[in-house]
Formats: sequence, structure tokens, C-alpha cells
Amino acid sequence: MPDSDFDRRLAALADLAGRAAVMPMADEIRRRARRRTVQRRTAAGAFVVALLVGGVFAGRQLKAPDESVGVTPSLSTATQPEASPLPSAPLPSSSPPVTPSTSPSHTSATAACKKASLSVMLGVGDAGVGHRSVQVVFRNIGTAPCHMRGYPGVDGMAADGTTIAHATRTMTGYMGGISGTVSPTATLRPGQSTYAMVEGTASTPDGSSCAGIKQLLIIAPDDTVPTKLPWDSGVCMNLEVHPITG
Repeated sequence: MPDSDFDRRLAALADLAGRAAVMPMADEIRRRARRRTVQRRTAAGAFVVALLVGGVFAGRQLKAPDESVGVTPSLSTATQPEASPLPSAPLPSSSPPVTPSTSPSHTSATAACKKASLSVMLGVGDAGVGHRSVQVVFRNIGTAPCHMRGYPGVDGMAADGTTIAHATRTMTGYMGGISGTVSPTATLRPGQSTYAMVEGTASTPDGSSCAGIKQLLIIAPDDTVPTKLPWDSGVCMNLEVHPITG
């Protein structure tokens, strides 16, 4: 009996020892298995993260700046050449071009002054270095405006009515006249006046006396009816008449 009891106890101790040796080995195996699992999961997670990061980076590289298909990315502002401004074309004008005025002149707006509506008289006279002059004044005594332009007709006459000289028409002379080359037009409303200058010399070139003009026969421009006026100035030569002054 004692031997049997001893054998049982020895077997139990051996069994405990075996278990004690086996249990640490099992725990170690489990720990190793858990480490491998963690390592595999970590590697898989890193692989997934790498894939995600690579995909985002690749997407940014392939993505066009304007996110449009088929559009070429534009150059950066640092390398893009500056576009020079194109000259602006003038806008077409909606208004018609300016043309010279075709408004009627005074000659078409009024009638020519005639003797029936005119008062003709001699005005201011002047003298200098053998020359004499006088203004022939035309005044509108009618009821409507009229116009005058150019030269009146003037003859120098003796006391008996004999014609001594026909006045030469000149723009200007020794005593005055009109500057320029165009005769002005005078438009006379009722009561208004204009004048033309008549002049001549009171001696011959050698200084001898000559039969002087005693009267002037005057016809207004664009008229045929004369007016005779006395003019005893001593003028006997170089009779001239200048245009209406305007």
C-alpha cells in the first residue's frame, strides 16, 4: 500500500510538472499569435493609407486647373507674357457729316434797293494833297428791307449838264475805299443807310487848272433811275467810285 500511494503521488507530481511546462508554452504561442495579428493589421493599415495618399497625390497631379475636360492648363502669371493692348477703333458716329451751309444770302432774302424806296444824298467830304472825296449816302425810305451790293454808277458833269468824266470803279483809292477783293452786301431795313465813296483830283499833273465838276449823276447798284446832286469841289480829273461799304 505504501508503495502504491507513493507511486500515485509521484504520478500526480509528474502530471503537475508537465502541465506547468505546457502552460507557459501555450501562453507564449498565444502572445506570438497576437503580435503577428497586430503586425499584419498594422501593415495592412499602412498599405491602405499609402494607397489613399498616393491616389490623392496622383489626382492632384492629373487634375486641370480649371477642372474642365480637354482644357490646357494656363501658364503661371510669372511666365505668361503680358498682352499688349490693342488700339481701340473709333466708334462710328451716328450723326451725319457736317456740310457747308446752304442758307440763302441777303440777296435772295430781300429785294434790291431801287430809286422808289431810296433817298440819295451827299454826305461827309474830305480833301488832301490835291485830292477830294465825298460820301454818297443811300437811305432806305421804304417799308420793307432791301439790299445793295457793288458799285453805284457815277458821272461827273459840268454846270450845264455836260458829262465831263465817268467814274472809274476801284476797290480803294488815295482817300479811302474797301480793303480786300470782295464787295460787301448791305441789307437796309427801313430807315437804315449805307454809302459809297467818290474821289478825284482838283488839278492836272502839271499843276494847271481844269474845268471842275459841278454835279454828280448817281445811279444805285441794280437800278437804272439816276439822281443828280450838286458837287462843286474843284475835282476835274481821275474821278473814281468805290463799292458800297456794307
